[in-house]
Amino acid sequence: MSTKGDGILVIPNVNIFQYQHKDLLNISELEKIQGEKFIYGTTKGRVGVFNPSNFALESIDTSSIYRVSELKSFNQGNESLVVKEDKVFRVNNSSFSYNILSTPKLVGAKSISKVNDTAYVFSSYKNAELLNKEFKRKYVLHNKRSYINYYSKSENSIYLGAIDGLFVFDHELKKTELRFEDQSIIPKHIVETTNGVIWVASSNSGLYAIKNDTVYCNYNTSSGLLSDQINMIKSINDDLWIVTDEGIQCLDTEFNVFKNLTKQNGVPSYRVSDIEIINDQIYFATNNGLFSVDRHKGFKNEKIPEVYVSQVDIGLKTVALKDYYQLKHHENSIKFLFNANGFQSFINNKYQFRLLGYDNTWQTDESKANSVNYYNLPSGDYTFQVKSVLASKDNDAAIDSVQFSIARPFWKTWWFYTGLVLIVLILIYIIFRDTIKKLKIRQANELQKELTNKKLILSQLENLRSQMNPHFIFNALNSIQEYIVMNEKDLASSYLVKFSRLIRIYLDHSREDEILLSQEIKALEIYLELEKIRFEEVLQYEIKVSDQIIAADIKIPSLFIQPYVENAIKHGLLHKENDRRLTIEFGINMHNQVLTCIVTDNGIGVEASKEINSKRYPSHKSFATSANEKRVVLLNTDRKQKISVSVISLKTESSNGTKVLINIPLNNESINNR
Repeated sequence: MSTKGDGILVIPNVNIFQYQHKDLLNISELEKIQGEKFIYGTTKGRVGVFNPSNFALESIDTSSIYRVSELKSFNQGNESLVVKEDKVFRVNNSSFSYNILSTPKLVGAKSISKVNDTAYVFSSYKNAELLNKEFKRKYVLHNKRSYINYYSKSENSIYLGAIDGLFVFDHELKKTELRFEDQSIIPKHIVETTNGVIWVASSNSGLYAIKNDTVYCNYNTSSGLLSDQINMIKSINDDLWIVTDEGIQCLDTEFNVFKNLTKQNGVPSYRVSDIEIINDQIYFATNNGLFSVDRHKGFKNEKIPEVYVSQVDIGLKTVALKDYYQLKHHENSIKFLFNANGFQSFINNKYQFRLLGYDNTWQTDESKANSVNYYNLPSGDYTFQVKSVLASKDNDAAIDSVQFSIARPFWKTWWFYTGLVLIVLILIYIIFRDTIKKLKIRQANELQKELTNKKLILSQLENLRSQMNPHFIFNALNSIQEYIVMNEKDLASSYLVKFSRLIRIYLDHSREDEILLSQEIKALEIYLELEKIRFEEVLQYEIKVSDQIIAADIKIPSLFIQPYVENAIKHGLLHKENDRRLTIEFGINMHNQVLTCIVTDNGIGVEASKEINSKRYPSHKSFATSANEKRVVLLNTDRKQKISVSVISLKTESSNGTKVLINIPLNNESINNR
């Protein structure tokens, strides 16, 4: 239709009529009364009567702004019950007068149904109750929030929708929950068709059909619904009018056929709050007012829109439209834009698409977007297909398609893999050959080096033992000589016996690389006894062994501790006239598996001893000290955990002394794990 100065006016459907009036906005409840009139209530509290045949409006109540939550007509449409969120009143539909009822229980009711002219079913945010004719409680049906109720005369049953499910009450008010596939149903509306089927609409799972208190069917988008989210349903004979968030449908329940009305067909809004019928006109109350549809003529033969690909983007670049594209391996991100012919198709159309070679399943974009992106597609052959959701499965003519191939990168071709395998095999052979050659050379060198080191270490240890033993013998014979010269025959005899035992022990030890700790302690005891005699008993010594040590199980290098004890006596205690004290302590670090020997004396100290020796023997260096230093180095050559020796001065303002700390790592077998 052309206009003067306002362009072209398009009327999608002449059988859909919209009533424009400010009082008809935001209708929350709509109820047919006598004649061809409606009583209506709004979300802002207005209550009135509307006659669509002559557009007459009669206001009944505007005294409050509280929402009208329920409207019910009784007595063949002569009276109406109006429920607001602040009051309840009964309206005379002839005179439009009303009287307020003192029934605070009904205030804010969600749903009211009349039961055999003797009672009412009442649903509220608190519970669901059965009320008498004076709206007084007779029986509590359900103790949880209830949204909707419906009384079926044919079944003589009450159907109740609550927050926790759908329930039916028989004539004895026995309650049974109705479930579908063992899942609860949360109803939004309940109606009945003339064939005795109870229909239940849900907010997110479609439509349910009930017969003989059994849920036998569930309609959803795969069954023909435009959406599983249903806002309202209304029954007319065997037809069921359904309002979803994607359009209005009429279901012929006898033949199970859907007819659809969408915004493309002229429907102004899907936000429907109530539905009523007068003659052949279906009236829909919405937030934008009231509109009607001719129940017979409102549906047009739906033409399937022609869908076509309108643009192709490869990467970030738009390319010319073609039926086939040969792409390189890096051109693997592609975008398709598509559209459909028809008025407002970009608003009302929903599309289905798929990419054969990647995913053969048809995908539906519920957001009505007209583009799809594919990123990082692997190499291969693909066919993009798009169609309208209205197209049948077998209608190939309604499908538009684009084919494309993505080439393999060279590193994924068969000849590249073959060459790579050959190169790897050659490299493995070369590396293996060189590794074996180097390993043989290294093993030969290491073997020769190991033999040389072993011979050197054994030779040096034997040489040190032969030097260490004569050294001690020389010092001991000097002591015996002093006793003989001083005519101390008994002392010389006792000393000689002990000395001979000690010599025997040292000779035995000199043949071993390692001896038991118990043998070392025994040798130290004899040695200290000899030294105590030589010092004329002016020597106090003590050997302490930790309880954690089993001396008979621990092995240490032979002739290793005695030289440090000898140094403590000779260089520390010898130059002290009295109060000579010597302590030897053996301990063990269980965590680090290290044997600790601490030799402590209260002699003149390291610095004083060096000063005296430098004056008496300017070029002398203790043989025991020098020999043990070399021996520690040689012993550590063959050890992962090293032997350490530390000399600590104990000099203070009032005392002197020296501490020697010896740490000898042990094997696991040498430790008492009790």
